[in-house]
Amino acid sequence: MKKLFLVVAAFFAMNAFAQEQGDDNGFGLKLGVGFGGSSYGTVDYGSVIKISDESESKYTPAFGLSLDNRWYVANPGKFGIAIDARWLDLSIAHFGEETEFSEVKSNLVKFEMFGPGVIGTFYINDKMAADLYWNIIPSVAITGTDSKVTTPAFGSVPATEVETEDTEFAFGLSNYIGAAFRFKVFQAGVEYNIAKLKYQDWGKSDDSVEDTMSDFANSILGNYKQNLNNFRVFVGFKF
Repeated sequence: MKKLFLVVAAFFAMNAFAQEQGDDNGFGLKLGVGFGGSSYGTVDYGSVIKISDESESKYTPAFGLSLDNRWYVANPGKFGIAIDARWLDLSIAHFGEETEFSEVKSNLVKFEMFGPGVIGTFYINDKMAADLYWNIIPSVAITGTDSKVTTPAFGSVPATEVETEDTEFAFGLSNYIGAAFRFKVFQAGVEYNIAKLKYQDWGKSDDSVEDTMSDFANSILGNYKQNLNNFRVFVGFKF
């Protein structure tokens, strides 16, 4: 373990400067926290239906990481333009919704790979640089949901409680628009993720009651989507 620590420390020491223009190709790691508000993870029906505001939404930030590589193709003056590949982006979040008679708790994993993009860099000096970037990347969201619905007693009919578990998938393209400040090998910044992913019927049974109702809803509402838009703050490294 001590030897591994020394190797990592030596690597940081050799790279502890912002590379000069034209030699700034490299690998990036970002660790981020995404804030999407109460609408994160919910179904987006567009303007067809107005969702009730009576429920109490509970949301935890989406924690994640991303890995990318950049290759500079133009370096006019103090500016650089690079092609970027976001190889991997992974985020995890928990959210839920409560009403008087129901409770829904969900865990969501969003997995993204192989996203092309472009970066514009302004070199402040040999140690500092500022990046503006845009990526578009295929995204898969997996949501595991536990639901509990309580029917109150009515006359001689006792109260009932029904619990269900379900896994849903959504797929589409995510856009990341962001800015980063770099000092030596360190970077920090913000980015906005635009992600409304279409629900998929992966793993569903054609003859289940749930899927029959889903097909009926789609025939009326069109293809509904999962809203995963969020604002992310990150720190990381650029080697």
